[in-house]
Amino acid sequence: MRQQIRIAALIATAGLCGTAIAQDSVSSNLGGLPGDALNPWSDHCAAYVVDLAPITTSAGHTFGVAPLLKSTQIDPNFFNNLGSTVGISTDVLSDVPFSRASYMQWSTAGAGVSAQNTMGDAVSPTGNASQFAIGWSEFGTTAAGESYNGMIGAIVNYDPSDANRLFVDRRMGAVNSSSDASGDSSQLGGVSVDANGNLYYRADDF
Repeated sequence: MRQQIRIAALIATAGLCGTAIAQDSVSSNLGGLPGDALNPWSDHCAAYVVDLAPITTSAGHTFGVAPLLKSTQIDPNFFNNLGSTVGISTDVLSDVPFSRASYMQWSTAGAGVSAQNTMGDAVSPTGNASQFAIGWSEFGTTAAGESYNGMIGAIVNYDPSDANRLFVDRRMGAVNSSSDASGDSSQLGGVSVDANGNLYYRADDF
């Protein structure tokens, strides 16, 4: 069953572009390099829990904000790649199974889904959920000086009775090279996504 997404959900997901004030992962190296961003060529999937943090507007309206995605890392001298475009599905699926059987949860600095982090706790939700999806495009230059473009998608589930907790199934959708030392084979850009998690983007000169 589909329904149009509410504007509140759009604002709740605005943490994609803003400062992270909800659950996030930080490096166990006291927040220093190399950080804990995932590798786009080897870290293809990750599933984790994100709790929305409240933010109140000057008009007194309260919304939830969460950092749903973090860009990847291709150069150890920098924490992350640069984000380019962000998309969110315009609809929400209801009464669907959770995308993954278990998700990682953590509440301390140094824990997370990266190999640089300590392991969190596994959470296994039950029953059915509501679902939307998000997409993210990113770019950067590798340590070898090669151009990189990447596409990341995520299916986000939540229990309508506890909508402050989001279950994120993050997938690396596409990259334009086979490693940090290889030349790019195309340029990727633009991103849109539907609630089923289908990611749409443009690829030139492949």
